[in-house]
Amino acid sequence: VEMVTPHYLCEAPFADPPPAGGKRLDPRPPAAPDWAQRLVGATEALAMELGDNALIVGIVDSGIALGHPELVGRYRAGMDLVDLPRDDISRGVVLFGDYTARDRTPEDEMGHGTACASIIGARGIGVPPGLAGAAQLLPMRALAGARMADRPMPTALGGIPDIDAALKCAVDLGARVINLSFGTPESALRRD
Repeated sequence: VEMVTPHYLCEAPFADPPPAGGKRLDPRPPAAPDWAQRLVGATEALAMELGDNALIVGIVDSGIALGHPELVGRYRAGMDLVDLPRDDISRGVVLFGDYTARDRTPEDEMGHGTACASIIGARGIGVPPGLAGAAQLLPMRALAGARMADRPMPTALGGIPDIDAALKCAVDLGARVINLSFGTPESALRRD
């Protein structure tokens, strides 16, 4: 036996559903598209340091949209490491897209990984340039698209074994920085 562990799932919600009544909880107007970049001084930072194209940033998430114009030419060949047996998924969760076979096509089917990859490495065509400058992206798909009975918006779910495999593969393929933008709700963890 190599490893025994409960099959916890990690989640990366794409968007929060609107609150009851459709009113925003935050009275401020929605942020401008470059709000976060202005907050951290991204333009000034990228003017001082353009980044290093020898640096590989692993994006362990739901994959990336491989033909997206903001990301074309910015990423290396990655992997799809999602392998979620249907019997291991709770009732009320419906997986969609590719969720049972590992392959070399880390195509994003729900959007979260593409959004994360854009923040890190967008070319700057229609959105602000990525914060990693010239660094290369390495998409490692470890989360599958899912719909949950109690939520209107899709999410991305991944099992710990797939996430572990994606981390190891990213390091083996040269990633020196790895982004993981998801988590497991505390209520889902067993306490023995």
